[in-house]
Amino acid sequence: MKTEDEENNSIVYTKDNENQKPQNRSLNKVAPIPPDDYGVYDVAVIGSGPAGLSAAIFIARSRLSVIVLGSEAGGLLSETPHLENFPGFIDSVTFDEDGEVVGGGGPALVSTIRKQAESFGTTFANPALMVEEIKTEPSQNAGQNGETLNNFALNFGPGDEQTPPIKAKSVIVATGATPRRLNLENEDKLWGNSLHNCALCDAPIYDEKTVVVVGGGDAAVDAAILLSRHASKVIVVHRRNDFRAKNIAAFELMKQTPNVEILTPYNVKAWKSISVPLEGNNGQDPETPKEFLQLEAVEIESRDGLDSKTISCDGAFLMIGATPNTRWLRDTVGLHENGLVRLNSGSTSSTFTTATSLPGIFAAGEVQDGIYRQAITASAQGAMAAIDAERWL
Repeated sequence: MKTEDEENNSIVYTKDNENQKPQNRSLNKVAPIPPDDYGVYDVAVIGSGPAGLSAAIFIARSRLSVIVLGSEAGGLLSETPHLENFPGFIDSVTFDEDGEVVGGGGPALVSTIRKQAESFGTTFANPALMVEEIKTEPSQNAGQNGETLNNFALNFGPGDEQTPPIKAKSVIVATGATPRRLNLENEDKLWGNSLHNCALCDAPIYDEKTVVVVGGGDAAVDAAILLSRHASKVIVVHRRNDFRAKNIAAFELMKQTPNVEILTPYNVKAWKSISVPLEGNNGQDPETPKEFLQLEAVEIESRDGLDSKTISCDGAFLMIGATPNTRWLRDTVGLHENGLVRLNSGSTSSTFTTATSLPGIFAAGEVQDGIYRQAITASAQGAMAAIDAERWL
């Protein structure tokens, strides 16, 4: 039973009524919210990174049925061992004595957001399914005035053609973008550790160190300027003599920055690395060494092949762009020339800032954002898309 504290008039919970204590809602996992009688979800989210998972949280908390399609890993954020610019989250990847990831960094944040979405009733599809196209089809339900409504059918790619399509009344696309790489030896093993594509995310790691920036566009110039405030030395390597950067003021600033050196025209030929024992193992088990690769130097060669250099460094930033994962959407919604989804936010007829050219389909995260490209902005855009989808429904 409830009693009143005589001093502060607050509710006191005794053994008699302890079961009435307010519970932490996020710990009380609920069953997935099912689709309607025709197997149609209110919202299908394509993408399981911060944008897609944040959208799922907002949709599920509104007690609408939502299904998420995407890998369990959670996109590029899962490749981020150091995560210091997501508010409320200050942790890096940690390993157990066997070298297995046990927590921290991007993987921990993705896991936490996923559990939160699941706790509110989000359904997660088989992570192996790959959506190849979105088709519209008449709905079994009529509109308020008896008009015919459309649903969206998500069809799958090679190997999954026999899998029935997932149907939804609206769709949020959050498939992100894939950073371009040079595909050199050990590049995958170095990625996210000492080889990066986001200076805004990882520049603080290189305080008073030497870093290499590869690229010649605005992203490379901006990265070099930002890194110059942290690193003792920044070396910019570009394959052409002329830079493609459109921000002339920023380009001039980069050239005038004392600790920035520019090398052109050079191509990167190899990433030179060393093996470093993982923390917790210290190389004491020679039979099963647990170590990771650390970038030690970058080998470059002039375009005419007459000169080559080896640049000693602590890390490198590959700033040669990213490819939006939208190839499968070309015949469905409007895209910009660079492949990013075109939003109707500038249209006076649209009240949904995340809406695409096809009513009922919304986009969030790097699939439509080529400027900010941060986990926190992707999460915010996912929330916006969810609110737009809910209002549209």
